Amino acid sequence: SLSGHSGALRCLKFSSDCQRLVSGSEDHTVRVWDCSSGDLLATMCGHEENLSSLAISPCGKYVASSSDDGVVRLWDSVTGVALFVLEDHTDSVNTVKFSPDGQLLAACGDDETVRFWNVETGEPGDVWELGLGYVMSMEYSPDGREVITGHRDGNLRFWNAKSRSPGPVLRGHTDNVMCISFSPDGQRIASASGDSTIRLWDASAYTLISMYSTSSAVFDVSFSSDGLTLALADGSKNIRIWDGSSNGSSVGQPGHSSAIMSVAYLPTGESILSGSVDKTVRQWDSRTG
Repeated sequence: SLSGHSGALRCLKFSSDCQRLVSGSEDHTVRVWDCSSGDLLATMCGHEENLSSLAISPCGKYVASSSDDGVVRLWDSVTGVALFVLEDHTDSVNTVKFSPDGQLLAACGDDETVRFWNVETGEPGDVWELGLGYVMSMEYSPDGREVITGHRDGNLRFWNAKSRSPGPVLRGHTDNVMCISFSPDGQRIASASGDSTIRLWDASAYTLISMYSTSSAVFDVSFSSDGLTLALADGSKNIRIWDGSSNGSSVGQPGHSSAIMSVAYLPTGESILSGSVDKTVRQWDSRTG
């Protein structure tokens, strides 16, 4: 159990080498932890409101954070030094992502836009003024050719990453799409929503595979390394594990004293991390619970 934040945990990300965990909190800070020892490596301060999203660059050199203060910040992942403060959004920023090649940083927000920046220079790039209401979440396809956005109306929309040409629209959710995640093999997409459901989609056929309902809004979802199961943060005190193929589910052992808001599978698959309103991060054995 990792303690140190003074506010609820909103987001968690692992580095690709599984050596570091990055956490973002309602205490307005980003913290970097050593996954083996649990030691705190760096604390990044600067945001003026709650953290909303985190991303680690494919090379591992950078951490990006977004906040309800409308600002995106790019940090050195080792030293914790702020490299760029990107203030182009005019309202809360909901999600931040690196492109798969690590060259671009993208973010979406309540100003109904998706914005892009050059990672090396911090220079602003394209601005997608979608005019479709709040853009709650986004994700790149693994090959970087498509961007998927999740909206307040419950729809997921596909876009050509270079031309912004619109593609298919996945309909079914009836509330905010809070999170979008690709399976490791890129064949499936999981979407989590405020309508208390998780939906699993075929990424090439753009069709619904299965759906799982919970008793409250689903804030976060993370695929296991083999892509067979998903960990869910549904606002309860326990991690929920869902098998998207069989539609079976299980609930992890108690540990948190308040709602879980974020989850992350270790890329190697043996552990799951959970972040809670109780201000702690907990690491769980994914096989035994």
